[in-house]
Amino acid sequence: MSTITTGSAQLQRVHHPLRPWLIGLGWLGLALWVLELASAALKLELTDSVDLRLVLHLLRASCGWLWLVAVALHLRESTVWAPLRYTLMGIAGFLIIPALLGSLMLLAVGWIGHDATWEDEQLLYGSETDADVRVVAQSRDNAFATSYPQHRIVKLTPVLELWQFAEPVDTAVFNRQGWKRKY
Repeated sequence: MSTITTGSAQLQRVHHPLRPWLIGLGWLGLALWVLELASAALKLELTDSVDLRLVLHLLRASCGWLWLVAVALHLRESTVWAPLRYTLMGIAGFLIIPALLGSLMLLAVGWIGHDATWEDEQLLYGSETDADVRVVAQSRDNAFATSYPQHRIVKLTPVLELWQFAEPVDTAVFNRQGWKRKY
C-alpha cells in the first residue's frame, strides 16, 4: 500500500494481490528472451533434453509479453516526469496486444517442431584432456513433410551442464593433435 499526499488530503492506493506476480513473471519473460538471444549470438545451445527445451519455450512464450505489463505497472507509480511517464505507459500499453498475439503464435508454432533437436549420429573425436569435449556428426529433422534433415559436424564443449558450445568443424583441416579418434 502506498500513501499519496495531495495538499491536506491523504490518499491510500491499494495494490492488487496479483501485481507482484505479474511484475515478477514479466521480468522473468524478458530475462528468458534475453537469454535466448544471448545464447544464439554466442552459439550456445541447450543440451539434448527435449523436455527442458519445451519447458523453456513455454515459459518464454507465455511470460514473454508480460514484461510490457511489468513496465507499465512500474511506471504507474514512478516519480518520472508525468508527460514522459504517461507516454511510456501508453507505448507499453499499445505494444501489449501485438506482443500477446506474437507470443500466442510462437506458442502454437512451438508445439509443431519442438522436438527438432540435434542428435549425435557418430562420435568422431574425443579430447584427450577433457572427456566431455567431443567432435560429433549430428543431424536433426523437424518432422515437416516439406523439409529435409539437416546435418553438421561440430565440436561440443559443455557449459554449466545445461548448455553446450557448438563450434562448426571442417574435418578436412581439423588439427587432430590432442584428439583421439573414436570411430
